[in-house]
Amino acid sequence: MATSESTVIEVHNLGFVYPSSPGREPVRALDAITFSVERGQIVLLLGPSGSGKSTLCRALTGLVPHTTPGVMEGSVRIAGSDTRERPVNASARVIGMVFQDPDSQLFSTTVEDEVVFGLEQLGADEEIMDAAVADAIRLLKIDHLRHSTIDALSWGERQRVAIAATLATAPSVLVLDEPLSGLDAESASALVGTLSALRAGFNLTVIVSEHRTELLAPVADREVVLEEGRLVADRVLSARQGSAVRHPGCRASLPYRQRPGSCPSVEIRGVCFRYPGQSRSALDGVNLDLYPGEVTVLIGANGSGKSTLLRMLNGIIRPERGTVAVRGRPIARRPVADIAREVGVLFQGADYLLFSESIADEISFGPRNLGVSGEECARRTADVVRSLGLDGIPPGSSPLSLSIGERQRVAIGSVLAMETPVVALDEPTLGLDSERKLRLGALLRGLADRGRTVVVATHDRPFGDACADRTVTLHGGRIVTDERNPGPGFGCR
Repeated sequence: MATSESTVIEVHNLGFVYPSSPGREPVRALDAITFSVERGQIVLLLGPSGSGKSTLCRALTGLVPHTTPGVMEGSVRIAGSDTRERPVNASARVIGMVFQDPDSQLFSTTVEDEVVFGLEQLGADEEIMDAAVADAIRLLKIDHLRHSTIDALSWGERQRVAIAATLATAPSVLVLDEPLSGLDAESASALVGTLSALRAGFNLTVIVSEHRTELLAPVADREVVLEEGRLVADRVLSARQGSAVRHPGCRASLPYRQRPGSCPSVEIRGVCFRYPGQSRSALDGVNLDLYPGEVTVLIGANGSGKSTLLRMLNGIIRPERGTVAVRGRPIARRPVADIAREVGVLFQGADYLLFSESIADEISFGPRNLGVSGEECARRTADVVRSLGLDGIPPGSSPLSLSIGERQRVAIGSVLAMETPVVALDEPTLGLDSERKLRLGALLRGLADRGRTVVVATHDRPFGDACADRTVTLHGGRIVTDERNPGPGFGCR
């Protein structure tokens, strides 16, 4: 592998094997990977879910092998230093990483404290810290959140905070694992512009693992493609060329169906809600009906109220004013366990939803809790595993040993196995590749065709357009548009 003085990343014959876990043999995540990256390049890291992208990102930062159990082969050198010989905290001065799940790296109470945290750990003086924090907050356009508490933010807002906190430490190399997954279109476009500007102004090297490539491809120099832990392509890109990787089916459309009935299964009337200690309302006078046989997609910027609205559906939070009724019965005095028989909700952050020791136990937990027979639980679990393409993974595997895309599918499966009349999914495509998105979209359409009510909050507009009968836009806690979809205009990407 030829290198030069401008080479900042050198990966040679890299392999990594995760140890065995209950019900699962040792897993080879990376196999004989060799490539290098020049200073100032933006490199797209592509491949299907479970191909090894996240493991490679962790290897670049030194988390593999220092904090990740398993066996590493080969070498990774960052700015000339072997990651095996340099502690992770020393590597942090050169390379910064933003993980798929922002909550895994947010430690502070407020946004400002979080952005300054890394600088404090590196011993920066106060004047430098003040300027760096101000710059990072400005770059990520989170000035209005500076004094907000982390737990009051939406997933996408927390993601922007995590990116700002990493940029504040001024690393030479920035590794981003699915940074666009929780961002609305405007925030995603702004982040891509920021990365391009930092590359141009400061020669920042950026490695981005991402399934949403349409925004990143025009600014990327190269794409490195993994499949089953192996490097299968390493291509130079141009702005005109864009990404060469287009997986089969990524432009296919899902069939459109008109709503067959007119009696709503969910009725939301004048709902208002404000989180404790917050000056802004999360929901402000929302009126919405959801119907059987219909897929409704909720869109809107980060913090617009989408996730809060979904939490209302199964009683996790209750309106301060207004009413929510499910199948004609107000939820106000109904216990959550009772509502759970009618409304299944997938929340963001699969890692916080998974707690069982095996995939089979995780998926069947909900039905078992509702008193469903063992035979019926087994049938539902088998159906869900097959529908979500999880049948290639041993059912005794621990969910936490899986890739984030696989964990996401297990979490979705645990909701679908409940077979509730109403299914609500918050950002279900996080971590899913094109093929899995297409499969999920077809599955949701199938549920609606069989008379279920499906509501999806997403920033993935191609996915939403492909499977929605109706698109509802929220802004500042209010519904600003409610439109019938004339038919899927795009495929799932």
